[in-house]
Amino acid sequence: MNTLMTLFLENDRELKNGFMWEQSIVKKNVAFQLANKNQRVHLNEVKAMVDYMKKNTSAFSYFRQSLFPIAALLTTHKDSRQIFDLTVQYYDRLKEHFRRSPYLPYVAFFLASETKPAEADQTIEKAAQFYKLMKEKHFWLTSDDDYMFAVLLANSDTDISHIVHEMTECYLYLNERGIRKGNALQTMSHILSLSDEPVYKKCDRLLEFEQLLKNEKIKLDSYTRSLLAILSIVESNVQATVNKIVATDNTLASQSGFGNWSLSRAGRNMFSIALTISDDLQKTQADTLQATIQHS
Repeated sequence: MNTLMTLFLENDRELKNGFMWEQSIVKKNVAFQLANKNQRVHLNEVKAMVDYMKKNTSAFSYFRQSLFPIAALLTTHKDSRQIFDLTVQYYDRLKEHFRRSPYLPYVAFFLASETKPAEADQTIEKAAQFYKLMKEKHFWLTSDDDYMFAVLLANSDTDISHIVHEMTECYLYLNERGIRKGNALQTMSHILSLSDEPVYKKCDRLLEFEQLLKNEKIKLDSYTRSLLAILSIVESNVQATVNKIVATDNTLASQSGFGNWSLSRAGRNMFSIALTISDDLQKTQADTLQATIQHS
């Protein structure tokens, strides 16, 4: 068992005991994100941050639906209170372009923690343009769960029209080869647009990953299927990567709280994939892709 998995499991146990009323999958996601930053859970710090967030937001704010996960991630920053104050400021600016939703606090937190203050307004404006174009291309599929992708894409240096073109080409290519139209396909095309590889190469590799994982009974659902796109960008050796995922999944399945009775197969497989590609993810297009795996 490697260091990342050990820390992930330790964090999961801490959060299970310290935040009993939070959803298990949310606690596991937070446990992984902290471990991926080489951070241990400090329950007292997380609880103190939750209290600070409550004092500085309205009882009817969407922040109240995301207190625990955002508070936990804030504890990885020395200036956590200042970052949260900035998060609230960006949340208000985002509301000038996007409808209020449970997703908007996460978008604001990403801006506060991952972008320079001098670039925030420009990123928000660019994200609004991205979202408008996404809505024009896929009106019925594009909704508030795409806010984060709009900001992630806006945070890159790529031209808006080029990225939207890449999205469309990847969407059509994969759909023509058997992936049904829907939110999963749209999310995959968003992520694939971050890669400069030719459309056929990155899409064919995604399809190969899907088939090999299916052969190994590594199940993904509509929510976790977007990881195929991240695999396609980050990993070039498909068979070797799938072998590592299977080995990781076997180890994880034997741990308390990760068996089929405790967690869905797709949920566990999501963490198996994330644990497997973590090191390689650190080496390639780090900021945008790491944010993608955290928020997708």
